[in-house]
Amino acid sequence: MSTEGGTRAIIAALLANLGIAVTKFIAYLISGSTSMLAESVHSLADSGNQVLLIIGGRRSTRAATPEHPFGFGRERYVSAFLVSIILFSVGGVFSIYEGVHKIEHPEPIEVPWLPIAVLLISIGLSRSRCGPLCGSPPNSGGGSPSCSSCAGRRRRSCPSWCWRTSPHCSA
Repeated sequence: MSTEGGTRAIIAALLANLGIAVTKFIAYLISGSTSMLAESVHSLADSGNQVLLIIGGRRSTRAATPEHPFGFGRERYVSAFLVSIILFSVGGVFSIYEGVHKIEHPEPIEVPWLPIAVLLISIGLSRSRCGPLCGSPPNSGGGSPSCSSCAGRRRRSCPSWCWRTSPHCSA
């Protein structure tokens, strides 16, 4: 199975998360809200996680050596494991700290349109990462195989856009 689609999806997520981090940091500069600063750091951490996944994916493609006769394919799982530990431990502790801090010292929203703007931009960037790079129909400029490659396969193994729009996938 090719990992090219997975790498492209990770790169798309990386670019989207960097855009979201920049958006949230600009919102912090405008509002002075520590919540926006925390959120921009969170999005930057997500970007770091995608970098770890890319590194693990690249390292896992190395050829076998006498010291590692079965190759390095499992390094991808080590990277994913590190990402999960970072997300749940560091992210969780930081979220608990921020939550307790906000309960003890609540702050009013001074610029009410700003969180809505950040939310809309973040939604747009998050949706854009799943456009042409992962799972889009073949006629939309994406890199996915055509529906005919799903011929004879069950719906569960075909992209959702394929079995909804093409008779090639069986029920």
